[in-house]
Amino acid sequence: MVEKQRKDAFESGMVWHGRRKGVVEFVDRTHFSAVNQNKDHLHTCLRNPRAYATKTGEMTNWMNNAFESKMKVPFYGKHPHEMNR
Repeated sequence: MVEKQRKDAFESGMVWHGRRKGVVEFVDRTHFSAVNQNKDHLHTCLRNPRAYATKTGEMTNWMNNAFESKMKVPFYGKHPHEMNR
């Protein structure tokens, strides 16, 4: 049966990856890790790889600035070099 499907797919010229059409194809396309096939989305990702990346929040920036400038870290009241003690 599989050989017949491969032969038919080869003769028709369509690309076939050993998967059934129908429900399985729908699941493959709507899976959360499936590649977005929208051409506008792909062009945007090529132009700006971080277009859909999550933005760094205000509190994260505050903590990073405290560590980089070696000031007291918010909510801990310690300097960065004292954090692991």
